[in-house]
Amino acid sequence: MILIRTLLFGIALLLLSSCQTTPEKNYSNLIQQSSRSQKSYSGLHETFEATVVPLNRKVTQGMLEKRAELLGWTPERLQREQQKANEERLTHAKFFLRFFAPNSDYDDLHKPNSIWKIYLLLGNQKIEGEVSRDFSKLIELQAIYPGFDRFSTGYEVKFPIGQASLEDTSYSVQLTSSLGEAKFNF
Repeated sequence: MILIRTLLFGIALLLLSSCQTTPEKNYSNLIQQSSRSQKSYSGLHETFEATVVPLNRKVTQGMLEKRAELLGWTPERLQREQQKANEERLTHAKFFLRFFAPNSDYDDLHKPNSIWKIYLLLGNQKIEGEVSRDFSKLIELQAIYPGFDRFSTGYEVKFPIGQASLEDTSYSVQLTSSLGEAKFNF
């Protein structure tokens, strides 16, 4: 009788725990569902690949909570970071760009003489973005952006338009150069 109860309790515990979605899985799904990716080829050779993640309210909130968990932030620190992100969203739309080109000469989006331009296409507006390289450690980028690999470079792209103006509308991010073009629709 005790053996049957123990066995039933163990089965019930196993079933209940297997139905839960972990916070890690939820965060990974959030980033994956928010991201848009493209690869470009010249014949059989890959010329570049890119993934764009809009750093909107929902994604930024998830990222800050993830960082707080990883770095052991106090609730006060998390609140300060959230406030700072909310203020920044009023004046800028930000995106994370994961970029890879087999030829490292073309992985120069942050340089003034880069062959690349990046634009936000919103209605009939074409707004050029400002690109800066994300120099975070590889392990940090992989924790915040699941799917980031060691061969890619991380960039932050800022557009001089409030993030709120993108929240409930369709828009695109266009990455273009003499090497090729990619358009990411959101």
